[in-house]
Amino acid sequence: MNLPNYTSLLATNAIPMKDNAAWNQDFRSRLLRPSSELRKFTSRRFPPLDRLLPPARLPIDHIERIRLNPRRVEHFRRALELGIFNCTAYLDESAEARASGLNPLHHFLIHDWPRRLVSQANPHFIDWLDAAFPEQADHITRPDASKSPTPVRPAGPRDAREANPLVSVVIVNLNGRRHLADLFASLAEQTYRNHELILIDNDSSDDSVAHALTLCPRLRVCRVKRNVGFAEANNIAHDIAKGRLLCLLNNDTRVDAQWLNSLVTTWQSSADIAAVCSKLLFWHPFIEIRIRGLNPELRLRVSRTCLDKFHPDYVKTILRTPTDVYRDENNTEWLEFSGEFRVLLPLTGACIWLADLHSIATCDVEIKIGAQTSTRHLLSAGANQLTFEIDPIRARPRPLLNNAGSAVDDSLSEVRDIGINEFDEGQYDVPATLTAVCGCSLLVDTACLDGHPLFCAAFFAYYEDTELSIRLRRAGWRLVYAPGSVVHHRHASSSGEGSKLFRHLLQRNRLYFFLLHAEAEIKNAALATARIEFAHLATLRPTANASPAGRDDMPDAARLLMEVNDFQTRVASGRAYEREILVPRIAVYDAYWRTAGGGEHHALMFALYFSRLGPVDLIGEVDFDLQALAAAFDLNLKNCRKLIYPFVDRELTANYDIFVNSTYHSSAPSDAKHSYYVVSFPHQLNLPKRDLNEFLGSYRFLANSHYTRKWIEAYWKSDSHVVYPSVEISQSGDVSLKREKIILHVGRFFRGGHNKKQAELAVVFAELKHSGRISGEWRLVLAGRVDPQHLDYPAGIRTRHANDGVEVLNDLEHGKLTDLYTRASVYWHATGLNEDPDSNPEKFEHFGITNCEAMAAGCIPISYRVGGPGEVITHGADGYVFSNSAELAGLTVELLKACEQSDPKVETMRKAAINTAGRFSRDRFLAELASIHPAEGNAVELL
Repeated sequence: MNLPNYTSLLATNAIPMKDNAAWNQDFRSRLLRPSSELRKFTSRRFPPLDRLLPPARLPIDHIERIRLNPRRVEHFRRALELGIFNCTAYLDESAEARASGLNPLHHFLIHDWPRRLVSQANPHFIDWLDAAFPEQADHITRPDASKSPTPVRPAGPRDAREANPLVSVVIVNLNGRRHLADLFASLAEQTYRNHELILIDNDSSDDSVAHALTLCPRLRVCRVKRNVGFAEANNIAHDIAKGRLLCLLNNDTRVDAQWLNSLVTTWQSSADIAAVCSKLLFWHPFIEIRIRGLNPELRLRVSRTCLDKFHPDYVKTILRTPTDVYRDENNTEWLEFSGEFRVLLPLTGACIWLADLHSIATCDVEIKIGAQTSTRHLLSAGANQLTFEIDPIRARPRPLLNNAGSAVDDSLSEVRDIGINEFDEGQYDVPATLTAVCGCSLLVDTACLDGHPLFCAAFFAYYEDTELSIRLRRAGWRLVYAPGSVVHHRHASSSGEGSKLFRHLLQRNRLYFFLLHAEAEIKNAALATARIEFAHLATLRPTANASPAGRDDMPDAARLLMEVNDFQTRVASGRAYEREILVPRIAVYDAYWRTAGGGEHHALMFALYFSRLGPVDLIGEVDFDLQALAAAFDLNLKNCRKLIYPFVDRELTANYDIFVNSTYHSSAPSDAKHSYYVVSFPHQLNLPKRDLNEFLGSYRFLANSHYTRKWIEAYWKSDSHVVYPSVEISQSGDVSLKREKIILHVGRFFRGGHNKKQAELAVVFAELKHSGRISGEWRLVLAGRVDPQHLDYPAGIRTRHANDGVEVLNDLEHGKLTDLYTRASVYWHATGLNEDPDSNPEKFEHFGITNCEAMAAGCIPISYRVGGPGEVITHGADGYVFSNSAELAGLTVELLKACEQSDPKVETMRKAAINTAGRFSRDRFLAELASIHPAEGNAVELL
């Protein structure tokens, strides 16, 4: 499924128009016909828009009386509640709309949209309509949408270069604990700050993950429960990343402060750049040692051991002259040469080098160490050991290049590292377009992948970056080298350079590469030669060696031959890039994220549980601030991503393995493999029988209370499982704390629906104070967020009760709210007061999470008895419940006197309240979810 491009529409004001298939097809086919024909659109089944959507000044409840097309009514209800299309502002700016007498939206659709007239009040609405109804807008030139096959993280247009893009820095790790301290210390110094860090751990056994999280607590970790290789590990990172830009970085590196900034600015410099690579230097600076025999005909030997011990903490011996390898009777490896022997060795400080040399006769040799003056020595026949004191100031070690970009020739037969083993003297300090890039440090624009995975998973490791390079170049993209991005690389730390695994992968993957991209003649010749060699080697050298395929009982050559044949079959059948999807696709849908109420907290707890299995897309219909949402509830949402999608339907849900619908009044069915509907309260379903059955049959319903469950059975004739919302118990109250004379209420300020009755509570409190039934020292604190459309509601309470000891506190930080809970003595809650529970059951508290939060803090609740609070509070034991305002006042007077007199029963009730709140702990919630959807058996775990 290809989604419309919403990257530029995150803050769009638009009304969802998606509906059931019959409505949608007919509506789209008629939408752009002349307005006179659209006015005839009045059949019983398809009412006109001006009947479907009431004028902006009519109350939202008016929509409830419309009995036609309930799903569209649902969308319009939410559109008005969230202020998606501002009808009033549109009428104010458009005299034509005012004169028409039509509903504002109706007028916009039939008059302004076809003429491309942009509403200043709703500037993005035309863009949204174009995306929602592309077949009606084919004549309009729009940026290309991302070609990603999944709805997750839709990329921007191909020519978009954001000013400050989010970069997902990806580190693949296998038993690399020893490298991580240097790596994360350097990442902490980056000047480019808009990045996330992701560690993909390939089943390490050296405690890498715990060590990494200690070094970098903000790190996102995906622990894969088997070694899937470098290629697939990076594919998994692509699956879970939040950024459009992926930056791959080896674990055995450290980076300069400008490393990431240079990569990003280079990518931003041109719209045709798909990948940018860094300048790679070896871990430490090097010196060159030269040993020259003055008798050119005499062959000398130098011990490999003495070279490897030159820098015991970083063994990297780079030979610059050809040698023969000789092993003596003690299995000591000697490098034999005549004339001059040159070798590069790392140097970081003063050292003493014991050089083991062997000569068959007496001779003179000249030895030069770095920039130091050469010295002359007399060797005797046989073994000789020379001692050198090396001063780094005189030897002058220099940075040594590992890679300044890669190059592949036109035939694809030769791939090389540009600049390898050259001293870095500025010769590669100019940006350049490349034919190939190295995956050690590589920035990739995932919008350029054309629906393919980042790497071909079959490669496991090595050559995967070259294969990607050819794929991107053939799609018309450029690969660029950024010399200002500097990386220091240990090199070949996971597989071991020259190891049997290293050789196996290089041999095999070179042939894989040919199978995918080489011309037929070159490919066939290489395969024929390889098969002859493999068949011959299989008869000469049978060995048992572990491989990525796990076929330990087969000879190397035979295994190589079989793997190449298998891959050739996959290429021929178009399955070369197929991969096993190890990370489930998960979404939690809530149209009201911006309200940050109890329902949103409950939905986020589902997201936190499922985020251990894979990244969770938090789907909203309008933009919301994910960081602010996390801060509001003090939750770590690092494995959650924001996805704005104006109409959630079956087509979208089919892209997910797990789909959680937590949107009040939603009737959207789900085609996800596992679908859960978190029901805050059910709505009456006026759907055609087929649509009704699709909706009810696609979910497992999870009620937030037994009160909600009862009404699910009444309205939907369906069973449900009760999963109570959770409370953070770690900040529970201490009964020994001295409480202030505060009656607290916490809840969102809004009118209509199941509003929290703050105005009524203020009236009751004012009457208690003015009548003298409670001390004048008591205060009523009403805390909570404010619905943007109802700002006058808390302002009116504040004005009316300015002299009554009533405080209205809006948009408190989480810490300040927690502090209020611990300071308050009594908690009030009155949702549903003066409402009819039989005719309007939705107007009562469905669960009442703030009641539980107050109880967890040791605050004694007095709550309205109908709804969720009635099944949480045990009257007289851990709190009180009331049925009307008089009972609320009487119970309050009694409790406040007990508090003032330090009655022992108050402390007893506080303890009981804390114990009751423990029933709703986060651990209990997670255990309940685990019984519904177990996490065992998942191939990955996110931390």
